[in-house]
Amino acid sequence: MSTNAVPALPMDTPYMSPSSIANLPIANPPSTYTYHGGGASSSPFNPTAQVEIQMRPHHAETLTTSSDFSPSLTSLASATQNTMSSVHSLQTAILNANGGRNTPQFRDPFTQLRSSLYHQWEGITRFLRQCCDFSDRVVFLLANQEDISREENMDFLEALGVQSKKLLTTSQLLLSQHQTMINNLGQWTSGVAHFLQHSDQPRLHFASQSPSDGSLSQDTSDFVKSNLLAAYPDGLTALSSTTAAFTETYTSLATISQFWASIHEAYRSFAAGETLISLGDQPQLIQTWAGNRERILWAIPHIDKMCDAITIEAVATPHTTGRVSSFSSLKSPKSPVRRSSTSSSWEDGVPNCWGSLKKWKH
Repeated sequence: MSTNAVPALPMDTPYMSPSSIANLPIANPPSTYTYHGGGASSSPFNPTAQVEIQMRPHHAETLTTSSDFSPSLTSLASATQNTMSSVHSLQTAILNANGGRNTPQFRDPFTQLRSSLYHQWEGITRFLRQCCDFSDRVVFLLANQEDISREENMDFLEALGVQSKKLLTTSQLLLSQHQTMINNLGQWTSGVAHFLQHSDQPRLHFASQSPSDGSLSQDTSDFVKSNLLAAYPDGLTALSSTTAAFTETYTSLATISQFWASIHEAYRSFAAGETLISLGDQPQLIQTWAGNRERILWAIPHIDKMCDAITIEAVATPHTTGRVSSFSSLKSPKSPVRRSSTSSSWEDGVPNCWGSLKKWKH
C-alpha cells in the first residue's frame, strides 16, 4: 500500500470505553477536521480524497436556525442500521465463498470489527443521553428565564457553556475513532474484493419478478426472493454497502460535532455577556430543543438494538453444488462458475489491519 494511505490518526489509537469518554479532560476544539481516506483508487476511500468540516461559530442571531440537529440524528441511526446489515451480509458472503468453513482467518477479523462497532455505538448512546440532558437544561432555562435573577441566569448559561464544550470534545473523540476505523477498512477492502472475485460463490439469477405459473402469490414470491438474497448475498455489493455505511456514519458524526461547536460558541458568548438570547426567539428555541430531545430519545433505543444485533455472528448458507430453487422464477446456474483457486490463505489477500483493534476489546 502506498505511503499516502497512512491514516491521519495512529493505527494503534486505542478505543476508549463509554465511561472513559465521559471522564476525558476538555481539549481545545480544532477549527477544521480533515479526513484522509485509504485503500485502492477504485474504493470510495481514495487516499487523495479529503473532506473538510469547517467549524464556523454561529452568533446569537443565527442560534435559532442552527439548534436543530434532528436530521443528523436520523442519519446516524440509519447509518448504524446500514452498517450492521451490510457487515452481516459481507461476512455471510465471505463464508459462502469459502465453502462454509468459518476458519479463524475468516472469523477473527469480523469478531474484532463487531467488537469495535459495538463499543463505538455504546459510546454514541452514552453521548446522546448527555445531549438529552443538555436539551432539558436549555428548555428549562428558556421557559423560566423571566422568573430567575440575572445572576442565576448567567450561572446557568455558564454551566451550559461548560457542558456544551464537554459534548463537543466527546463528539470529536467519537469522530476521530470512527476515522481510524475508516482507514482500517480502507486497507481491508482491496484484499476482501480480491478474495471475493477469485472465489466460487453461489450465484442466483432472477428470471422474472413474479411466479411464472401463478402458483404463488406476489407476497410469497417477494418473501422467497428476500430470503434467498439474505442467504446468498452478493459479496462485492455488501462490501460496497459497508464502505458507504461507514462514510454515512462519518458524515453524521462530523455534522453533529460541527453542531456542538456552534452551540458551545453561542452559549459561551451568552455567559460572557457578549450577546443575549432574544425573548422573541424563546418560543422557537423551546420548540427546537424539545424536538431535539424527542429525536434523541428515538435514536437511543434504535442504536441500542443495533448494538445487540452487531454481536450476532453470521453463518454460512449450506453449500449445495448445482442447487436449483423450487421457486420456478428463481434460477441458479447449472454448474458453479469456476474461478481461480482459493487455496491461498486469507492473509494473502487481506492484510490484518484489524489486528490493532484487539486491544480495543473489553
